[in-house]
This record gives sequence, C-alpha cells and structure tokens, in this order.
Amino acid sequence: MKNAASLLIFVCALGAVAIASSFKTVVITNSTFSINVPDHHFLRIYNFTQEGGSTRGVVIAAAATSTATPTPTPTPTPSATPTPTGTPTATPTPTATPTPTPTPTPTPPPRAVLTATMIDSTAPPEFIQPVVIDGPARVTVEPVPSAKLVLTYRKFSEPTPTPTPTP
Repeated sequence: MKNAASLLIFVCALGAVAIASSFKTVVITNSTFSINVPDHHFLRIYNFTQEGGSTRGVVIAAAATSTATPTPTPTPTPSATPTPTGTPTATPTPTATPTPTPTPTPTPPPRAVLTATMIDSTAPPEFIQPVVIDGPARVTVEPVPSAKLVLTYRKFSEPTPTPTPTP
C-alpha cells in the first residue's frame, strides 16, 4: 500500500513537470522577440508584464501567408475524329477555355493584440486575460528603452477533428 501511494505521488509529480515544461517565459530587454505560429497551431499568451520604461510594451501579431493550393489547369479535349466524306471540310481547332486568375485575398495589416501590464508598487495590480493567436501568424515584441518585459506563452497544435459516426 505504501509503495502504491509513493508511486502515485511520483507519477503525479512527473505529470506536473511535463505540463509545466510546455510553458515558455522570455525576458525582453534589448532585442526583438519574434515567434512564428504555423498553420493549424495557436499561441496562448498567459502573462505580459513590464518593469520600468515610460511607454508600454506591445505584442504585435501579423498574419503570415499560408501556402497556396494549386488549382489544376483543364486540358482541352480533342474533338471526335470526323468521318471521311467525298469533299474535304475543315474541322475547327478546339480552343482551351482560359482559367480565371484567382484574386489574392488581402493580408490584414499587423495589429497590436496585447499591451504590457506595468509593475508598479504604488498602483493596484493589473490583470490580463489569456490571449489566443491562431496561425499562420508572426508574433513580435519590440523592446522598450530602459524596461524589462516578461512574456509567458504556450504553443498548441490544433486538435484533429474526429468524425462523428452516422446512425
């Protein structure tokens, strides 16, 4: 019984370490931080704080271009072979129907999705709700002069949908 209890505690501790290790925390002081969120993934930001500086840090998300799906080009079908007659007649040459050029979807401009929470002992604390950014996207945080920014995030892959059985 004692061995079973210690094994259960060990497994729970190991699971907690595995879950906690997927969170990443980055300290941004003097270089730009950027992360790519691929297609079928999303990024959840849990914390974004700032100590020092006069302007707030900002998380910027820009939509990345996804890979285009090629469209097949139709090939012209040859007309049926005419049956020979006494007088030759000209057969029209089939012309291919031109494929319309798809109009590109405009990429939305980069946008601010979150501003940093200022750490100040004289003011009440500010709280943020987690922010979710879906891929494909590029997320960047520019440094703020004489400030320390701390960003905590986790990247997830989109779950694969399971088909529902039909009755």
